[in-house]
Amino acid sequence: MQTAWILIAQSPDFVTSAVIHRMLNSPRRGQAMGKNVTMWITKPSNFVFGSLLIVVVVMVYWGGFVVNRATANSTLASAFGWSPATQLKEFPAYSTSSLANLSTGKLPVESPLRIPIKSLIDALRKAVTTVEKLTGVSADRDIDLNLWRLQNPCKSRTELSSFYSRISYSPNRKTPGRSETKQWGTVLFEYARFHRVCTRAAGNLTEYFFERNTSTGCKFMIADAKNGMGNKLFIMAPALVYAVLTQRVFLISESTGVPDLMCEPFPGSSWRLSEDIVSYSVPIWNETREFMGDVDRAKREHESTIPMYASRIDDNWQPNSRFFCDVEQSYFRQVPWLTIHGCLYFLPKLFAIPSIRKTLEALFPDPTLALTQILRANFLPRDQTWARVSTVKKYFDSAHTQTGIQARYFNNSATKHKILNANVESCLLENNLLEQAIPAQEKDHETTIFIASLTPDLQEHLRGVYNRSTTSLPTSLNFVQLSNEIEQRFGAEAYDQALVEVLRLSFSHTLLLSPQSTFGGLAQAYGALTPWIVESRDEVLTPCERAQSVDNCYQIPELEYKCRYDGADSKLGRAIAGAVNYIKPCLAIDTHHRSGLQLVAIP
Repeated sequence: MQTAWILIAQSPDFVTSAVIHRMLNSPRRGQAMGKNVTMWITKPSNFVFGSLLIVVVVMVYWGGFVVNRATANSTLASAFGWSPATQLKEFPAYSTSSLANLSTGKLPVESPLRIPIKSLIDALRKAVTTVEKLTGVSADRDIDLNLWRLQNPCKSRTELSSFYSRISYSPNRKTPGRSETKQWGTVLFEYARFHRVCTRAAGNLTEYFFERNTSTGCKFMIADAKNGMGNKLFIMAPALVYAVLTQRVFLISESTGVPDLMCEPFPGSSWRLSEDIVSYSVPIWNETREFMGDVDRAKREHESTIPMYASRIDDNWQPNSRFFCDVEQSYFRQVPWLTIHGCLYFLPKLFAIPSIRKTLEALFPDPTLALTQILRANFLPRDQTWARVSTVKKYFDSAHTQTGIQARYFNNSATKHKILNANVESCLLENNLLEQAIPAQEKDHETTIFIASLTPDLQEHLRGVYNRSTTSLPTSLNFVQLSNEIEQRFGAEAYDQALVEVLRLSFSHTLLLSPQSTFGGLAQAYGALTPWIVESRDEVLTPCERAQSVDNCYQIPELEYKCRYDGADSKLGRAIAGAVNYIKPCLAIDTHHRSGLQLVAIP
């Protein structure tokens, strides 16, 4: 007999971008000038060979261009890029692929790059070169990445993907495309060099900040999130993407607890930052309203610069509405230090900023999977947390499928508990959710229902329902609940347990979530799952509704552009959902009729 498991979890919150064009069908390799230069040449044409030789000689003479010996599957180093005008069809770009090998400091596999991504890589390399010239510090010399890896182990970087590959047949799960993942990995490889050279050049970041030092030419982005772990990762993930796109060193305040929970993502560097820098009492920081006031003054007086060293970008919960405007962005780029405080997911509106939209679309051709790729590449649990994920695996190994249920009772009344419990029951039965993940050829099946909740109420309710049921299920059921803490807790141990349950939920074939919960939303994002959202309002009869996207809902954003200085693309008062066709309003069930924006797939 096979068993099906339903999961209920706790709910608190690019030398060689070889520039040699592939010319004919049968290339062979040649050596020139006694240099360690690898090139591809055609069999019949000495003219082609001579032309290429001249090109290489000129490049060696002018730029010290040395191409490492490589085969099709060898590691590619990084040194040469293209200008934005380079045509992709004429010069295929080859770059990194494997995020699991990011920490090796190598580019392991070939992958074609889109032109906006090549432009971004050019910008990152230019930034590295600038820092090296200004400070004499190198991004690559005098650093032992093998030692760094030993000091910063991260088993989940290589092991997490296997958990998802086992359950790829789920009808509710999307799988990020291999080429998309490679392109994000390529950019991360280049960004890690940038991050490394800046942190090495700056030295003690606290002293560097308080001395108002700008000698390195580096700019920084700090995430200082609040509330539960889900809220923190939801605001940190888009902040990280913004830092990459704008060539800022991404840092996380120690006060968030995230640096102790997550692996260091950038080889030879650290994103950890002293909480002293982000304190509200530090007078160096300008409030967001002060920054916007300076922008208004600069526009009135036709000035293109503003004299500011450090500024916030938020309104305590999310980025200020004018943060998503191109003119304001041109001024933000001048400020050495930016910080964001808050707890709300805002990635959908980054796609609404005209000046960075094309790059985001090139990085994430399916925008709905952007958060999934960011989390799986950059926010990976440290070994002690990953060990706990591996330990609880024994409770799920016997099952063929897992149904995950995250139940959050925002109102603790008995009535609200009954409504949510009844709606979970109805959602499972009316939509045949226990049956949908069972392959047709399987006769005996075991399902685990994994429940994440602060209380045992839902597990007790469902056990009673299925024990009394006279309906024959095509699966046997087991129930697992890893904790029930009654009330949401904070701190290292609570975050550790929460992440274990979030990841365990993300391994589900089918996922049911409470609306507006970042805890469940995080499992949805890690798992690339389209969940069923369970109704919690007593006046609505439909027990649940299938979400419209793998992406999470950006709760209570401004739905219109607030860009008084921008052109038609983001003019004042224009609806964001009307300007970008893959940004849509969230479902009412997920917002309780408040505002919300979400990245959706366009047929």
